[in-house]
Amino acid sequence: MVYGVKHTGAALVRVLLTSAMFCALFLVSDEAAARTFYMRATTAGEATQWRRLDLGVEASRPLLLGLELGGYDLLDDQSGSLSARFSMRYANDFGLDPSLGSEPVFAPQTNDLRVNLLYLRWRPTRMTDLVVGRQWSINALGMRDFDGVTAALVPFDQSSLNMRLAVYGGRDVQLGYGGLMPGFSDVQGVPLGQERSIDRLPMLAGADLSMGLMEKIQLGASYQRRWRDEATGASRDWRLGDERVGAGAVVSPTDRLNISAQASYHTLLAGLDHVGVQTSARITERGQTSLSTGVERRQPWFDSASIFNIFGANPHDEIWLALASQSEFAKAPTRFELRSWARAFYGTDATLLESGFATSPEDARALGVAAAHKTTFMVRERPLRWSSQLSAQFGEEDYGGNQYLADTRARIPVLPGTLGVSARLIGLRVAHSHPRYEDEHAMSAILGLDAPVLERGRLSVLLEQRASTNEVNSTNIYGVIEMEVWR
Repeated sequence: MVYGVKHTGAALVRVLLTSAMFCALFLVSDEAAARTFYMRATTAGEATQWRRLDLGVEASRPLLLGLELGGYDLLDDQSGSLSARFSMRYANDFGLDPSLGSEPVFAPQTNDLRVNLLYLRWRPTRMTDLVVGRQWSINALGMRDFDGVTAALVPFDQSSLNMRLAVYGGRDVQLGYGGLMPGFSDVQGVPLGQERSIDRLPMLAGADLSMGLMEKIQLGASYQRRWRDEATGASRDWRLGDERVGAGAVVSPTDRLNISAQASYHTLLAGLDHVGVQTSARITERGQTSLSTGVERRQPWFDSASIFNIFGANPHDEIWLALASQSEFAKAPTRFELRSWARAFYGTDATLLESGFATSPEDARALGVAAAHKTTFMVRERPLRWSSQLSAQFGEEDYGGNQYLADTRARIPVLPGTLGVSARLIGLRVAHSHPRYEDEHAMSAILGLDAPVLERGRLSVLLEQRASTNEVNSTNIYGVIEMEVWR
């Protein structure tokens, strides 16, 4: 869930200078063992080509570059009080016609440079924590990306009692940098093309409180508020965008039983947008078999002017049950998982708090079941790792019809410690009983090779054959290089 903007000109220079600064820090001498730097780089490329109905050839050559740099204990005093992290990615489709690069709809495919993280963290004392820059906020309300400051106080940090109180604020990157920001898109969801000024991004502020008691009770509460700048020109009118309040708890009365609950309230909905209770228990003494169940109620909300949000997820109730077991068959360790669920979708006139479980004629029900396994075989002293999953959901026409999914994959090292071979087959089918809907399917077959590069790197090459009712059959080639260095 990372969003960004298309950086050009001076912004691109600033990002590259930041990368160079972190690289310089990374390459300095390692005088003390306490100071640690790391670099992780990922390069992924794809080559796709297919023939159109007009006998023309369509080709796509996207390239993705990812870079992550970090430093720990920058003060070199073995306290770990000062650390830094930087993460970015660059994407460009070299097969795209240059004349289309200026079109707003193709902007994310042309020289798209995004900064995921860029922050400095300072812990002057054991009770204080300060983070400045582009960062994540993870709490009872979920995760948020923003440019700003987080200040935390930790008055208690012991096994019997731990507590953390944090306040944060800044520019809401997740909303402003995503493709769903009102004012940056028309009713069809297409960007309008105006400059995405940082000054126009909404403001975000909030507070978190978390507490742990005797390592058996974990409590959390969060408050978040967002403002928008709806004004034009020099005048400004900061208005309340929305407020959310959430709370969660995890209780472990015994070593074999966990109970969790969470709820959040949204002012735009004037009610709860999520509430749920889950429990998980280890059935066997060694924890090889576990049983989990839960009840949830969700009302998704969207903050966008796009018409496509009409077709988003529907408010629903859900109850699910899952069973997991670890065992060994014929000297092959295997983990099995079974899961089933039932959902009730609300009608168009129902709200989350007013409707019961399928009380309206417009309501619909869906039942689902899934099974999965992970198995490791030894073939001539080489581990063959094989995993598969099958799932099916039976629903009514307006909620997707009957959906079936099959996925199986396997990998074996042909040469120990060097070359590995992998294969994967994925199939999806949607069946409709109504005459106005046609059945749909999609299938993908993948064959891959991977080999280590240096100490922590890996090179992978994948060949994919793809076919579906909604796309032209295509053959795709992917290449991925991952590098990681620690000093």
